Amino acid sequence: MVARPGSGQQSMNAGEFSRELAGRIDIKQYYAAGLRFRNIEPVAQAGFRNLPGTKRILPVGSAVAPRFWRLKQSREKSFFIALLPGRLDIFLGFERVAQINLPGVSAAIAAEANLYLEGDTIGIFHKDLKPLRVLRQSDAAWSLDEWPFERIPDHDFGGSYPKTDDRWTLYLRWAPSGDMTDVVVSLTVDGETIEAQALGTAVQSASRAQWLNLAARLQAQVQKLPSLGSGVTVSLDALEADGLRIFYLNFGGAQSGSEYGVTSQIVNTGSVSILPTHTQIGRTDGEPLMSGSRGWPGVVAIVQDRLAYAGLKARPSALLLSQTAEYFNVNIKAQRSDGAKLEALRTNSAEEILHVTARQYLLVFTDEAEYFATNRTITRNEPSNFVETGRNGLQRGTWPAEIENRIYFVAQRGGVLFSTAYDDLSTAFTARQESLLASHLVDGVVMSDLQRGTDDTDAPRLWLLRSDGRLVCATIIRDQEITAFFEYDAGGPVRSIGVDAANRLWLAVERPDGLQYEWLAPGSWLAGALDQTSDTAGRLTGLPFEGRKVWIMTSGGFVDGPFTVSGGAITTPFPSTAMSVGLWVAPLFESMPRVRVLPGDQVLRRPGRVHTVKANVLSTTSIAIGANGTAPRDVSLLRTSDPTDLPMAPKTQLVTVAGIPGAIEDTTVTVSQTRPGALWVRNLTFEEKL
Repeated sequence: MVARPGSGQQSMNAGEFSRELAGRIDIKQYYAAGLRFRNIEPVAQAGFRNLPGTKRILPVGSAVAPRFWRLKQSREKSFFIALLPGRLDIFLGFERVAQINLPGVSAAIAAEANLYLEGDTIGIFHKDLKPLRVLRQSDAAWSLDEWPFERIPDHDFGGSYPKTDDRWTLYLRWAPSGDMTDVVVSLTVDGETIEAQALGTAVQSASRAQWLNLAARLQAQVQKLPSLGSGVTVSLDALEADGLRIFYLNFGGAQSGSEYGVTSQIVNTGSVSILPTHTQIGRTDGEPLMSGSRGWPGVVAIVQDRLAYAGLKARPSALLLSQTAEYFNVNIKAQRSDGAKLEALRTNSAEEILHVTARQYLLVFTDEAEYFATNRTITRNEPSNFVETGRNGLQRGTWPAEIENRIYFVAQRGGVLFSTAYDDLSTAFTARQESLLASHLVDGVVMSDLQRGTDDTDAPRLWLLRSDGRLVCATIIRDQEITAFFEYDAGGPVRSIGVDAANRLWLAVERPDGLQYEWLAPGSWLAGALDQTSDTAGRLTGLPFEGRKVWIMTSGGFVDGPFTVSGGAITTPFPSTAMSVGLWVAPLFESMPRVRVLPGDQVLRRPGRVHTVKANVLSTTSIAIGANGTAPRDVSLLRTSDPTDLPMAPKTQLVTVAGIPGAIEDTTVTVSQTRPGALWVRNLTFEEKL
């Protein structure tokens, strides 16, 4: 047989494109993309493969989906945490080892709460919940108490609060037996200096009336200062000891409640001195920054060995940083350089901080913008200079994720995936859109998590959960400019996702029998699968798939089905056999429309036909191929040399489907399956008439 030429597609690492991009051959990724990637993951090197199914762990036991977090207790042991209304589920591996009752956690709080997890400690934070602390006593025993804040700072919220006058004592001294000399006194308050005032006679011979007159003139001069007023008084103490006079400087009236800096000097002689002493610090009492009436922090993160409390209900754009290495201590009055500090974003609107992270610089995400602090380190005595670096805003409920030194985050109300990184040339974080070519998938995103690359997943997977229960994933290799989107169908709406410390993806899936804890299980191709053992007649009972078609995968590797569940049971041809039973969602790849390009880059559009498709497959047990709008047709991979009493071994070979009927404009090729199994396509070759 004479070989015929065809056009090939080796790379599918551009992922799924929006339908409006069909025929846009001017886009450089066009021939590495597809119109449909359902349960199909692009392989970074070449081709694509199907994703595994999910296995059930246990029922959630709640109508509201949990939020997931991971707690790495040590290098050898990690817990997975699920927060639900009224309780906390703690898993070790796939075993739920503890349940903590949280009576104050409502459904609204559970949906928006943030957790701080380190060592044996879990902190639960929400702006309407007094922070809680869960401590590990043993794997199965955990205690619950309140987060032990130390010295919550007071804050002026504009109410009527008790005020304390700022007071200074001025000690004027001279040598009684010294030379007879007059004195000229000068005072400086907060950098503003009065006109110097002379006593008018020698200090040794001045009468009390003359000292009182000096005090009155000093008072008048201080009250004339631009930033002060009539509330300031200067008085003379009744003591008249030789060589000493004592004056009192009191900031009352409108000046009460503030602290002032005072310096004094004798400007005409060195034989007389005047020493100011701060005897009472002026303050306005205010009220606690965090309380039952003012709310609590909704965001917590560790930055430079400080715990950052943000998203404060009373001050949404403020950032309260604990003392270094003392995560509970938020005493902002401590003067030490590593003391706690209260910062605020320089913004004109009431933006709410949703996430804080420390990279090259301190990076802050709000619901409207992104900011970074130009200061390399955080110190109490140096104000943080926050600079706005973008007006995209973080979608509530999602988490920024770092991939190859870029921060990926979902913004603009869950409709766009951005990435940002520090640019040394512009000395700022610069963001760029990553989801423009797959905008139909990135829509209404409400949750996200990152699954790191492994031997099985060559590239990191950024999972994005939509509000309609659809699950989208992006495979990202930044230095190869690969950002490939695809959709994962779990056979039911997904309501929550999370990645545990072992890099396993957990899902809360809505099934007919309620929400279920499930995980993405390599080697299994079924959705919501249960592990059971059939009876001596091959029957499986108690199945939660009433009226649905299910498949089975035996422990020996046989795949059979579909079976229709009736009365919660099916009958299989495998008696007394351990097996998995579950739903099956067929994977689907659809190529971009095949377009004929003439010399001179002219495009010829007319009905066309792909009559032959050749697929190089690796370790594949099931494949179906179609084109021109026809349904995919199963391709038998079974050989006469295969043993009849064992499951078919995975095949690595060239698969050819010829004589595909139909002729349509913008024809495409589809690759799928008609039965569960492994599918890995290295490349495709299309023989076509366009």
